[in-house]
Amino acid sequence: MNKALTIIKKAQSQGVKLELEDGSLVLKSENEEIDDALLMEIKLHKELIVEHFTKFDVSDTSYQRLDKGAIQPFDRDEIDKIPLSFSQESLWFIHQLQGSQEYHLPLAFRLSGEMDKKA
Repeated sequence: MNKALTIIKKAQSQGVKLELEDGSLVLKSENEEIDDALLMEIKLHKELIVEHFTKFDVSDTSYQRLDKGAIQPFDRDEIDKIPLSFSQESLWFIHQLQGSQEYHLPLAFRLSGEMDKKA
């Protein structure tokens, strides 16, 4: 777990909520006093915490990623438009050329005798 998230969770456990408002880190506490050690840790790692908040949507506790690489829901009505992986595409290609019997063994083999470990 990264340092910023550790501090955020530690603060939450002590009743302190960290938020990012207009680019500034804001502390909101249920208690009147905030632990000095926690304050010092927040100050020391303020830049990391702000960076964490800019990368993640912290409006909810799931910390969903905002970047373009996040997995998006897919409409199952468009199932025929899902791209194949490289491996799936290779298997499809082989099947189109010569069939893919090599990948489907309809037989089982029983081996007997001692195993040659060196071989």
